[in-house]
Amino acid sequence: MITDLTDNKFNLVKDKWIPVFDGQKESELSLLELFQTVNSDDRLTLIGDSHTQSLVLLRFLLAITQSVYPSQAAQDELWEQGKFDDKVINYLQANQDKFDMFGDHPFYQVTLNDFNSLVADKDKVYNGKERGVLLVKQMNRNINESANTPNIFAPKVNSTKNDLTMSGFVRWLITYQNITGSTDKVNVDLGYKFQRSAGWLYKLNPVYLQNVSLFKTIVGNMLPNDVEQKPIWDWDIKEYAEQINELPDNLAQLYTLQSRLLYIAWDGQTPTLYTAALPMPDRINATIEPMTIWRVTKSDEFIPAVRNLDNIHSELLFEMSEVLGDNGATVLKHARDDNWTLVNVNYINDGNPTSQIPAYEYYSTYPYKLDDKDKLIDNANMVQEIIKSYLIMSKSLQKFKSTREDISRDKMSQKMIDKDVNAFIDMLKTWYRSYSPMEDANKWKVNLRTKVGDYAEQQFAQRLTKRDMSITREDKPHNVFEITNLFFSHLKRITYVKED
Repeated sequence: MITDLTDNKFNLVKDKWIPVFDGQKESELSLLELFQTVNSDDRLTLIGDSHTQSLVLLRFLLAITQSVYPSQAAQDELWEQGKFDDKVINYLQANQDKFDMFGDHPFYQVTLNDFNSLVADKDKVYNGKERGVLLVKQMNRNINESANTPNIFAPKVNSTKNDLTMSGFVRWLITYQNITGSTDKVNVDLGYKFQRSAGWLYKLNPVYLQNVSLFKTIVGNMLPNDVEQKPIWDWDIKEYAEQINELPDNLAQLYTLQSRLLYIAWDGQTPTLYTAALPMPDRINATIEPMTIWRVTKSDEFIPAVRNLDNIHSELLFEMSEVLGDNGATVLKHARDDNWTLVNVNYINDGNPTSQIPAYEYYSTYPYKLDDKDKLIDNANMVQEIIKSYLIMSKSLQKFKSTREDISRDKMSQKMIDKDVNAFIDMLKTWYRSYSPMEDANKWKVNLRTKVGDYAEQQFAQRLTKRDMSITREDKPHNVFEITNLFFSHLKRITYVKED
């Protein structure tokens, strides 16, 4: 149920739905209000219903601004004047009917006739049809609950899991097209088989620039893309479905890529959502995407460096060489000289290819100035080396323990190693954030060596027994002392400070 819906009227240009925080209070703005309000001193922050949703909303706003200001010259002029001009206001007013949630051209949706014309006969919508129905509590990525699989940790009681305000419904509608999963039963009939899109943003490792000013956040993430911009609201839906396999050449279309055709049938305040899956453009060498970290395959192809549940214990500050290096997000390479916060965020799926339900939200931030780039990369490389060395030591020590205790050398041993290394990483996170590496690089190295050394010695005292210390092996390392000495030798080399 949409709890505040009364007359089946809602327009994103005129009605309030974009959540912001001004440092003191939260509020919601319409698109017109937002672009009339923000300026270089606005002190506004997008505050979606999740961190990932905030990024989804930013990309949606960027689809609008990229459509109005696609060139480098236009973006430079915007930055200099410190506020949006009448061009974006005129654009929204001229296209206001395309942002209606109801009517003949419903926003981010299709009509019943269009839906039925684009699916197979067995999947067409009719009264009482249940196949292909999406529940509101499934679309709401803070709940992620189907009719058959309850989420006992959901932040709502059962009676209200399908309840949203109209503004919340709009936000999750846009988010769902970006973060979808693969549980749907109905496909668009394109005349060929395809893998259902799980959502374009879902398959990235996104990093973007955030500022204390929402104006600067928006303009700071804009990139020159001086070709015809064609967001989803400018497409005929049948033409859109036919070309969906093709990678967009314009950012406005990329930021509004649809994973599903969606028809909504309304019964008063209650929506019934019918979905049909679309394919997703190939992500290989999709370098028009400006917000993802990339990795290079053995075939020298670029693919997004998607995070999974096995690497959620890392943090942005430890990955600066990947984030700010050659394979980092393009938007960071165009950063203007200002005080930024780097934001790395996305939902992580459950690892099940048949569902891909969001199981965790990864969120990591770090303050960033252009002058700090090289230092941040050097420090991240240093910390990564230390973590690798600690991992090697933990594996070696566990090997001794596994031999002594005759426990499982696979799952049990690996779980204990992971627990130990993740605890070590958590310690580094806390220390790193409390001690700035930008003041004095040499002093920072010495303090890092001391902190890591003290932590390691404390762990040895807790984990190693007299029996562990008495074990000698024929192969290297011969005993626990060789293991620990090797670690401290690596630590000293990694944090070496050249004396004046």
